[in-house]
Amino acid sequence: MNAKVLISGAGVTGLALAYWLDRAEIGADGVYSNVRKLCFDDEAAVVFPLEVVLALFLIPNLIDLKDWQLGYRENNVGYVIYPNLDQSELRIGVGFEAPQPALARGEIDAQKRNVAEQCAYLKGEFPRFIDAMKTTDQFYYNELAQVCMPSWFTGRVVLAGDAGYCASPFSGQGTSLGLVAHSCSRAKCCVTGTICRV
Repeated sequence: MNAKVLISGAGVTGLALAYWLDRAEIGADGVYSNVRKLCFDDEAAVVFPLEVVLALFLIPNLIDLKDWQLGYRENNVGYVIYPNLDQSELRIGVGFEAPQPALARGEIDAQKRNVAEQCAYLKGEFPRFIDAMKTTDQFYYNELAQVCMPSWFTGRVVLAGDAGYCASPFSGQGTSLGLVAHSCSRAKCCVTGTICRV
């Protein structure tokens, strides 16, 4: 195998492409792909912000939630809470309108402050969850975007996963896109020049 993964991060899709493609450079570094920015023209024409933030964080199971999940939406904030596999921790996902101007991707303290501000009016146990979020190192924050590329490759560089074909997370098509990408890579459509569109 002569494939070289430039930046890994797309999980199964990136591994499938690495396995099936010969002599390719693979960029699998997510929706805000540096490989795409370096190797493809016109980033603004292929990345479409959805103007929504998704924040995910892991905290201790402060409410002893077992085998269940909770979801709630009020005004412009929605959340889902569910325990991890051994039920010792809670996974909390919060969604809300993206701030303007956008927060820098590495500014975790500012991102946590933004989540706390957006959730300040939520009652019940949520203030405890926000306090626990402030100290967790298991925190993810991203402004959601859709990636729609006319082609997943240029020369020997191939984009995999969200770097090349990130659908709206609200579409529920992530696995389907991974399967189509795997099929395309098996057929070597990217290397032979046949564009496989989803």
